[in-house]
Amino acid sequence: MTHLWEVDHPGYCTGDHYYGTGSSGSPNEYYRSWADFLSDWEGSCPSRSLVFRWDWTGSTEEGYQPGPDPYYRDGLLKIFVFFQGKGSHAALEVEVCQADEPEVQKFLQARFQHLLELWAPFS
Repeated sequence: MTHLWEVDHPGYCTGDHYYGTGSSGSPNEYYRSWADFLSDWEGSCPSRSLVFRWDWTGSTEEGYQPGPDPYYRDGLLKIFVFFQGKGSHAALEVEVCQADEPEVQKFLQARFQHLLELWAPFS
């Protein structure tokens, strides 16, 4: 199986709103660990908080290069969420490590299943 940090999605996504005010380039929410992220988002409704993209990047522009310590937080997971009831989106950033990958996959898999339900006639 491909590691999440090995996936290179085409294009990019920004957390800024094109027609909104300001353009900080900063995430809407930043978490220092996957556990901190889950404390806010684990029970979130996949329909109201629709994850439409994620990117696992590294701390350098070359991308993520796993180091020898799987618990060293040298990765950054960017999760893009659309709030369907509000008609807005957010960029979430989470500091992650290799050891977080199974839990990240579990979270993203549930969101992927929701997307498949939305697109059921095509799957």
